[in-house]
Amino acid sequence: MVCYLEVRCAYAIAKLKRHASEKLGTEFRLANPSSLSDGFLDDQAEQVDSAQCLGWRDAQDGCDDRVPFLFADEPALSAAWRRGVNQYRLIANLQNCTSCRTARFDPCPKHG
Repeated sequence: MVCYLEVRCAYAIAKLKRHASEKLGTEFRLANPSSLSDGFLDDQAEQVDSAQCLGWRDAQDGCDDRVPFLFADEPALSAAWRRGVNQYRLIANLQNCTSCRTARFDPCPKHG
């Protein structure tokens, strides 16, 4: 299971590598051949996805709405975490709505 610190550190490393690649250009890419295929953006996207999953899990566990401390100062991670929380709550509302359930989870006018 992924934890906040793991996501935050991996995101920071990918961000630093991307920044170094942009600043140093060819020299950095030759020293780091794995960076040839937008790997840094993929690494960042993977951590954003993980933050969203953590938001879903936290909402499932009944957390409050405060963004975790390790994500609070990174806009991409905090937005992804909030997105996960909001998606979980939407699904929970649809599952608890008798009108949506009657329509076999085709959202009712309130949720549609």
